[in-house]
Amino acid sequence: MASVTIPAITKLPVTITGNSKRRSFTVIKASTSEKTIILENKKQEQNMKMRRDLVFTAAAVAMCSLAKVAIADEEPKKGTEAAKKKYAPVCVTMPTARICRN
Repeated sequence: MASVTIPAITKLPVTITGNSKRRSFTVIKASTSEKTIILENKKQEQNMKMRRDLVFTAAAVAMCSLAKVAIADEEPKKGTEAAKKKYAPVCVTMPTARICRN
Protein backbone atom coordinates (compact mmCIF):
# COMPACT_ATOMS: atom_id res chain seq x y z
CA MET A 1 0.00 0.00 0.00
CA ALA A 2 1.42 3.32 -1.01
CA SER A 3 1.84 5.94 1.62
CA VAL A 4 0.00 9.21 1.15
CA THR A 5 1.78 12.38 2.15
CA ILE A 6 -0.15 15.40 3.30
CA PRO A 7 1.27 18.73 2.21
CA ALA A 8 2.16 21.16 4.98
CA ILE A 9 -0.03 24.23 5.06
CA THR A 10 1.25 27.48 6.50
CA LYS A 11 -0.29 30.91 6.64
CA LEU A 12 1.91 33.88 5.93
CA PRO A 13 0.78 37.40 6.81
CA VAL A 14 0.95 40.01 4.09
CA THR A 15 0.75 43.71 4.86
CA ILE A 16 -0.22 46.13 2.17
CA THR A 17 1.00 49.69 2.57
CA GLY A 18 -1.61 52.40 2.33
CA ASN A 19 -4.41 50.03 3.27
CA SER A 20 -5.47 49.38 6.83
CA LYS A 21 -6.71 45.87 6.08
CA ARG A 22 -4.41 42.96 6.80
CA ARG A 23 -4.53 40.08 4.40
CA SER A 24 -3.05 36.63 4.65
CA PHE A 25 -2.69 33.91 2.10
CA THR A 26 -1.97 30.21 2.28
CA VAL A 27 1.17 28.58 0.96
CA ILE A 28 1.17 24.85 0.36
CA LYS A 29 4.58 23.24 0.60
CA ALA A 30 4.84 20.05 -1.40
CA SER A 31 6.62 17.24 0.38
CA THR A 32 8.71 14.70 -1.43
CA SER A 33 6.79 11.60 -2.27
CA GLU A 34 7.97 8.16 -3.32
CA LYS A 35 7.25 8.91 -6.96
CA THR A 36 9.57 11.92 -6.90
CA ILE A 37 12.36 9.90 -5.28
CA ILE A 38 11.98 7.10 -7.84
CA LEU A 39 12.09 9.61 -10.72
CA GLU A 40 15.23 11.22 -9.27
CA ASN A 41 16.93 7.82 -8.93
CA LYS A 42 16.06 6.95 -12.55
CA LYS A 43 17.45 10.31 -13.70
CA GLN A 44 20.71 9.73 -11.79
CA GLU A 45 21.05 6.25 -13.29
CA GLN A 46 20.48 7.68 -16.77
CA ASN A 47 23.12 10.38 -16.17
CA MET A 48 25.61 7.76 -14.99
CA LYS A 49 24.90 5.62 -18.07
CA MET A 50 25.38 8.62 -20.37
CA ARG A 51 28.71 9.45 -18.70
CA ARG A 52 29.82 5.84 -18.99
CA ASP A 53 28.93 5.80 -22.70
CA LEU A 54 30.77 9.08 -23.25
CA VAL A 55 33.95 7.80 -21.58
CA PHE A 56 33.74 4.55 -23.55
CA THR A 57 33.36 6.48 -26.80
CA ALA A 58 36.32 8.72 -25.98
CA ALA A 59 38.45 5.67 -25.18
CA ALA A 60 37.41 3.99 -28.44
CA VAL A 61 38.33 7.09 -30.45
CA ALA A 62 41.72 7.27 -28.73
CA MET A 63 42.40 3.59 -29.46
CA CYS A 64 41.44 4.01 -33.12
CA SER A 65 43.73 7.00 -33.55
CA LEU A 66 46.61 5.12 -31.92
CA ALA A 67 45.97 2.14 -34.18
CA LYS A 68 46.11 4.36 -37.27
CA VAL A 69 49.44 5.79 -36.13
CA ALA A 70 50.82 2.29 -35.57
CA ILE A 71 49.58 1.00 -38.94
CA ALA A 72 50.64 4.06 -40.94
CA ASP A 73 53.44 3.56 -43.46
CA GLU A 74 56.79 4.98 -42.62
CA GLU A 75 57.60 7.88 -44.89
CA PRO A 76 60.68 7.43 -47.03
CA LYS A 77 63.58 9.80 -46.44
CA LYS A 78 63.86 12.88 -48.65
CA GLY A 79 65.70 12.48 -51.91
CA THR A 80 65.87 8.67 -51.86
CA GLU A 81 64.79 6.48 -54.75
CA ALA A 82 61.85 5.19 -52.66
CA ALA A 83 60.62 8.76 -52.16
CA LYS A 84 60.99 9.52 -55.85
CA LYS A 85 58.97 6.39 -56.75
CA LYS A 86 56.24 7.05 -54.19
CA TYR A 87 55.86 10.72 -55.13
CA ALA A 88 56.55 10.36 -58.87
CA PRO A 89 53.65 12.62 -59.96
CA VAL A 90 54.91 15.37 -57.66
CA CYS A 91 58.53 14.96 -58.70
CA VAL A 92 57.62 15.13 -62.40
CA THR A 93 55.54 18.30 -62.08
CA MET A 94 57.72 19.96 -59.41
CA PRO A 95 61.30 18.64 -59.57
CA THR A 96 62.41 21.10 -56.92
CA ALA A 97 59.97 19.76 -54.29
CA ARG A 98 61.58 18.91 -50.95
CA ILE A 99 60.59 15.25 -51.06
CA CYS A 100 62.34 14.83 -54.43
CA ARG A 101 65.73 16.27 -53.48
CA ASN A 102 68.11 16.24 -50.54
